[in-house]
Amino acid sequence: MAASEPLLNESPPQVQRNNLLKGYFDEQELKFRHVSADQFADVWLRYDRDGNGFIEGDEMHLFFSELLDAIVPDEIKQRMLDEEIDQLIAELRQSLDKNEDDKIDISEVFYYLT
Repeated sequence: MAASEPLLNESPPQVQRNNLLKGYFDEQELKFRHVSADQFADVWLRYDRDGNGFIEGDEMHLFFSELLDAIVPDEIKQRMLDEEIDQLIAELRQSLDKNEDDKIDISEVFYYLT
């Protein structure tokens, strides 16, 4: 199976509905489930759309929007102001971008998801 093919048989149902990250987040344990190498490749390819090895520019908006959607329960998101959401995204971005180069590389995403 190619890395870009969806893993429909191996993934939770949420993965099949656009947000890959939400499908791999365990809401009971409040952490990401084990992700296989193929599943991680699927996640990476979803967000590194230009294939340059980084999540940057417009790709970051999609990545952080879906990350926020995955880790923050709906009932909390509904009560958050836009400014609070922007602040949370900024904090997530800062925590993931370990080398502070304003882009996210594959090792930074791997570290966060595992």
